[in-house]
Amino acid sequence: MAGRTGLAGAAITTVTCVLLSLALWKPLEWPSDAIREVIPVASCRPGTARLVGTLCTMRTAATPLAAPLLLMIVAFVFRKGLATAVMSLKRRAPEFGILLAAAMATVVFVLSWAGSHAGRPMEFGLLPQIVFPGIVGFSTYATGRWGPLLHRGLRIYFDARDHISMKVRMLVMLVIPIALSMWLAGGASKSRLAYNEQLVVLVGIIISFLIVAPRPKQGGLQG
Repeated sequence: MAGRTGLAGAAITTVTCVLLSLALWKPLEWPSDAIREVIPVASCRPGTARLVGTLCTMRTAATPLAAPLLLMIVAFVFRKGLATAVMSLKRRAPEFGILLAAAMATVVFVLSWAGSHAGRPMEFGLLPQIVFPGIVGFSTYATGRWGPLLHRGLRIYFDARDHISMKVRMLVMLVIPIALSMWLAGGASKSRLAYNEQLVVLVGIIISFLIVAPRPKQGGLQG
């Protein structure tokens, strides 16, 4: 996927990742459905005290996320094995290394996204939910292809950033999307729920690059 600008590679990668999401949405939705069947459904009784009612509402909202979260934990536990498999494939076909990395990132994201949006694949935010994981694939490509260029162009910023401890940066990376999510949820209608969810993910991707992405030792992956 060579090219001077990388735009052709970006297009190929994005289309591939969108097709992966379309193909894997239903199969990866099923494990979450199976796990959800054995998780008790939280319900809240009317007339409870305000604090108890608030906690109950939070528990009810969190219940649908339990299954995809469990699957993400499993993926995290086996991340080294997944990374080894990707590296093995990259050695066999180095010109497709960045595509493989983007595809793997997309699959892992679909594992969570499809599970937490079961039965709502065509819900529309910035994009239909079933297509949105392709953005994760594109961002993976963009980081590998253009990340080193951005690091050079913003060298002063990244030099200053690297003087801040990683623990502090990780905390900031977590707090900003959570705070944004809570702020958006404060006055959001149900019709904007998908839009807000996807916006938070996009902000999280950008923030993670700016705050914790490692500096490249050499040129980025070509694609």
